[in-house]
Amino acid sequence: MKAQRSPQSSCCGCDDDPKPVRSHNNEDDHDHDHGDGGLKQEIKVVAIVVALFLVGILFEKQLHTTPFSIAEYAVLGATFLKGGCSMRIS
Repeated sequence: MKAQRSPQSSCCGCDDDPKPVRSHNNEDDHDHDHGDGGLKQEIKVVAIVVALFLVGILFEKQLHTTPFSIAEYAVLGATFLKGGCSMRIS
């Protein structure tokens, strides 16, 4: 029979066990994620989208003067796809 963990404990109990069965000194010892990777990934996506949008706005005239405005479509299209693909429609 397994012992019940407290609601504040981590998924594997490594954060609140005074004598862990397995040492968790670094990420190499873990075979799972404790959940903070999702926020980091979202921050990266937002930073990329903002950077692409600023490039599109700041260099609008230069991008627009390329043949068929292909550079403008590429930069702003990539911005839209990167930001739009990571969002869920609810």
